Amino acid sequence: MNRFKRQGSVYGFQVAAGLLIVGLAVIFSGVRLSWFEQPPTLAVSAVYSGRLQHPAQVIRIGDQYVAGELFANRIMAADTVEFDSALPVSLDDGASSLQLASPHFMQALDEHRLLVSEGWGSGIIIADIQSGAARRYTGPPARALNAPHGVCQRSGDPWIYVADSLNSRLLRFQNTDDPQWEVFSDTQKRVSYGRQLLCLGDGLWLSNSYENREGLNPGSGSNVLRIVDFTSGVSEVMASFPDVNLTGLEVIDGRWIIAGLWGNQNRLLMIDAKGQHDPVSVDSPEGVPGPPYGLYYDKKAGQLLAAYIGSIHDRSHPGAIVVYTITH
Repeated sequence: MNRFKRQGSVYGFQVAAGLLIVGLAVIFSGVRLSWFEQPPTLAVSAVYSGRLQHPAQVIRIGDQYVAGELFANRIMAADTVEFDSALPVSLDDGASSLQLASPHFMQALDEHRLLVSEGWGSGIIIADIQSGAARRYTGPPARALNAPHGVCQRSGDPWIYVADSLNSRLLRFQNTDDPQWEVFSDTQKRVSYGRQLLCLGDGLWLSNSYENREGLNPGSGSNVLRIVDFTSGVSEVMASFPDVNLTGLEVIDGRWIIAGLWGNQNRLLMIDAKGQHDPVSVDSPEGVPGPPYGLYYDKKAGQLLAAYIGSIHDRSHPGAIVVYTITH
């Protein structure tokens, strides 16, 4: 009887020890995934220009790709990202042909409807690229939009969010005949010249620069802001860039911030929002001038599409679409 008790005790100890080891392994695995997860890598897989001249952003909508052309004031649509057979999209607001004012950033609302910002104009366009029907919203009557750049909408959210750049503010409105506009109170006074705006599951993400322009919220450098609750007026600085202006923005897996740098840098930079890894610089391909402007993460293809706008001041050199393969 004593022998069987001793064997039972040894067996029980072995089971307990095994469970402890398994538990520690699970805990350590979770810690490892949290603390030592490596950032994804970005590698140039292709460079295309097709019929584009100075693209501000390229995105996928349904089975097509669309690009906003800064100086041609039009949207180009193509069956492939090469844009070799791209054609302009004709838009009509019901009264006449609608002429875009420098389309900047875009978002697909469904298989054929598109949000477009007139970044050097004064409107947000909702367009159907199949029927051509379009509608322009120009902001609150008391203070119209002035160079609205970023625009986005979450799935299931009735609000459309706008980065109104030269008014140094964020707004939102609903797609109705008589839209009501709400202004982000920005209690910490951080929003200045907002560019690309993302509506993600964990809030609004904005690439934001402080520029020496009259009427802008003053400051220096740039940052990436996140607004979890629009009505709170509170923002969170997710990344800071003291010496350069920002252009495009994407966020991979809710953690890896990919920002476009302007000025003498003209490249992409990847930042760990958790601060556990050093920033990773992603050089631009040779022969592609200008900054990487609008960014778009094509989840279906596992690629990042960066629109390089080319020579923006004298327009002497066209831009291109740079396709980056993302490997986790």
